[in-house]
Amino acid sequence: MSGTLAFAMGAGKAIISTPYWHAKELLDDGRGALVPFEDPGALAAAAIDLLENSEARQTMRQLAYLYGRDMVWNKVARPFLNFRSVPTQFLSSLTTSSGSGICPSMANIARYGTGPLLCNPYGR
Repeated sequence: MSGTLAFAMGAGKAIISTPYWHAKELLDDGRGALVPFEDPGALAAAAIDLLENSEARQTMRQLAYLYGRDMVWNKVARPFLNFRSVPTQFLSSLTTSSGSGICPSMANIARYGTGPLLCNPYGR
């Protein structure tokens, strides 16, 4: 996904998409319209329907906008800003006593509450 769908949703636009997995999730419950792959007739019909039905278009836009509020940067970034509040037992469980494991730099974060998060899943 290029991010176009997320940008359109965050801007509260009426969206018509093919049913790839992310679109199915985001456009569910009336937040957008899904049309079959390689079906220009269905795409045209969905576009005409939205152009001719301003109430449906406005409802879709409002639902998309409200759903997209959870994807704005300040909400997405908040958990990362609170990373230091993650229990140290959890961070310690991601490493072994030698500091190797899923994410070796987690040992420093667990020990000191800060540090670069440089993960190497291969332990090298």
